[in-house]
Amino acid sequence: MIVNLGYKYKLVTNKTQKILLFNHLFAHNQAWNILLNESHKQYEQNKARIEKKESPVYLKNTEQDKIVKDILIGRGLVFNTKVVQQTRVNFNKSFLRTIKNLQSPETGMLNFKKSTNFNHQSFETTKEQYKIKDKKNNKYKILKLFRQEFKIRWTRDFPINSEAKSIT
Repeated sequence: MIVNLGYKYKLVTNKTQKILLFNHLFAHNQAWNILLNESHKQYEQNKARIEKKESPVYLKNTEQDKIVKDILIGRGLVFNTKVVQQTRVNFNKSFLRTIKNLQSPETGMLNFKKSTNFNHQSFETTKEQYKIKDKKNNKYKILKLFRQEFKIRWTRDFPINSEAKSIT
């Protein structure tokens, strides 16, 4: 049996690191909104194709990534490719779950993310993007993420024979 546990740790940041994290959060936010907008366009195109008795056409993951990256570059945003790809993965999971549950009355469509308040937003990174290093002081550990070293206030260790798959 596989058990997924979540642990929260406090990240200690300086002003430059905060700006870096907010830039990545904003890029994630924009990538989500771009994907949602593209899915609305695709839905309308497929609706017309189905009426003509043609099979629907869906964008491949690489095509979705290219669209998002081109738009983000056009807007002059600095972003990490892995963050955009993870956003696409999360968006596609959410979108498929929404489409499957669309018949139930409590399920609504996905919403655009607001760009004004990031207090309740997050992004996920996979384990290829980060590394947690021990420091001589057990009070803090070092999280190497986006070529920056962040201090983590370490309050408890992970269980034995476990590993972190992703961080949010």
